[in-house]
Amino acid sequence: IVVGAGNSAVEAAVDLAGQRQPDGTVKFPPDAEANQVTLVIRSDFPKDLTLENKMWVYYCLDAGRIKAHFGAGIREIAEGEVVIESIRDKREIARVPNDYVFALIGSIAPKEFLTKLGVKYAGDDKRKR
Repeated sequence: IVVGAGNSAVEAAVDLAGQRQPDGTVKFPPDAEANQVTLVIRSDFPKDLTLENKMWVYYCLDAGRIKAHFGAGIREIAEGEVVIESIRDKREIARVPNDYVFALIGSIAPKEFLTKLGVKYAGDDKRKR
């Protein structure tokens, strides 16, 4: 799962799906070796998404190598599964088998929100001196 829609999130999703090519296409590994990549996007791709990234992500979407959920967020991260919900009405959209979540949602992480989800930060368990 890649959460976000900016350039960093799109680049991560494309790189997880395959190998970017200079012509704007992506070379994909055989199906048996391929990652299943899901983008979770709160609204739409931002206006400042580079043309190159637009080409790559749409190439992967059209090829079925990236699945995108627009107007969506993460409701729950469980062992081996992520529950995706609609931002508008909070209904469950999908349950996606999952190993990793990449939250590429801006330069300042929403630490309080992520901590509530169970994310642990390096150094949080050390005593302050």
